[in-house]
Amino acid sequence: MRVESSHFPYLPVTLSLHGQRLEVEALLDTGFDGGLAVPEGTIAFELSAAWKIRAYLADGSLVHAPAFRGTVCIGSLPPVTTTIIILGNAPVLGRAVADHHKITLDRGRRIVVES
Repeated sequence: MRVESSHFPYLPVTLSLHGQRLEVEALLDTGFDGGLAVPEGTIAFELSAAWKIRAYLADGSLVHAPAFRGTVCIGSLPPVTTTIIILGNAPVLGRAVADHHKITLDRGRRIVVES
């Protein structure tokens, strides 16, 4: 199975959380070791955070973000159970999901993801 995205460096992602599904385009960030970060307001339903996670940003600052356990699918590939955090201003896909797949960055033109 494979997914291709010509909207480099973004991938189509479906997150499932508490029985709800949401499709977003997420920036692939190989420097982010988490699962998926989504901005506040992305998830349209009210949730109480399962816990708060400590996260270090690229500038070295420490933040505490609401965290949930859910599943993330890249396109039609099999789901990966991971931590989803509420943080930032755009969806970001990290290595906790990406490491489950073979990913080829094709000269800045497309991303190919294989399961």
